[in-house]
Amino acid sequence: MGANTATDGVLVPRVTTLSTDGVENGQLIFLDSDWTDDLGTTSTSDDIDYTAGFYFWSTATGLWTPINTNIEPWNEANTTNPATQNNQNIYTMGQVGIGTTNPLGALHITTENSRDVLFLRFIDSPDDDLDIDLLRSRGTLASPAILTDDTRIGGLRGQSLTNPTSYTFRPAAEVYFKSDGASSTSSSAGKIVLATTPTGSLSTVDRVIIREDGDVGINQPNPDAKLDVNGTVKITDGTQGPESVLTGDNQGNASWDRRAITKHTHTYMPGTTTDKLVDIEWIEIENNGTNGELTIRNTSTFTLRYAWHSNFMSNTGSGNLSAGSTTTIAIGTSNDVEIRATRYSSNEENSLIFQGTIISGNVKGFATFDQY
Repeated sequence: MGANTATDGVLVPRVTTLSTDGVENGQLIFLDSDWTDDLGTTSTSDDIDYTAGFYFWSTATGLWTPINTNIEPWNEANTTNPATQNNQNIYTMGQVGIGTTNPLGALHITTENSRDVLFLRFIDSPDDDLDIDLLRSRGTLASPAILTDDTRIGGLRGQSLTNPTSYTFRPAAEVYFKSDGASSTSSSAGKIVLATTPTGSLSTVDRVIIREDGDVGINQPNPDAKLDVNGTVKITDGTQGPESVLTGDNQGNASWDRRAITKHTHTYMPGTTTDKLVDIEWIEIENNGTNGELTIRNTSTFTLRYAWHSNFMSNTGSGNLSAGSTTTIAIGTSNDVEIRATRYSSNEENSLIFQGTIISGNVKGFATFDQY
């Protein structure tokens, strides 16, 4: 016992290569310098690199194994060498589980509470970006092939637990990508699909599709316009109103125009005293057979407000006409007549104006106009 000296210690056999297998399990040697075992081939893909240090022979693995070196259950990229350093590129041929002992995919992450499953932080110049790339081909790894039209490339799917006993999950919503035409050396056209699962179902239904040319379909799998909607459209901006018309300006800005939509079915130059002058969406006006009178009939399901004048304002009148009811107005026997009918509401919008010329007590040449 005492202070150590330069000659103290056990001298382990020193070697320059590990090309000779050991005999006894636990047999100990020291590799003087780094050495590469080419396994007797000219290819470098199967080379095994050894760093200088102590090694013992393992009969279980049939390899010289370094001592006091952390060997991970991973291999160094492009080799069959066990990884020994934390800055090496590595791979494994098994499935990887994080937070689970039973990985169900190549990478299976399970977490609880509000912890982020995947946290990506990217710090660099504004022109750089952070991408998650999904690479897709047909064929095999040994003989890959280009994509055919409508090949599913990949996506992101949210799934809900539907059976706790069997631990079954089913898709609730997803966004995925497909080829939009065959790929080639000069084209990689694609489309984006948004899908949701309706109530009472366990499978997603495609809802929105963006094609390779930018055409967007809503409930329309093959849109042929920049916006192709299969279904109803609701636009609420505060200017909407009953029977309004959607119009646009020279900048392409759309807005509601509160003018009536007059779906004319008849507008007459009457030949008899009882011909209908107007028969449109919600009002009828006709000569009623009595000299100097007209009949107004409300054929809608709502109340109309009406006003009229003729003979240079000598004959005038106004009132409300309930749904399905009729009224008679005395227009006189000469000059012109004008009748204004408005849907009765808080802002009295959607006016229609009816104008005609009175000849021998009957209205001739009757016309209709929309007005705010």
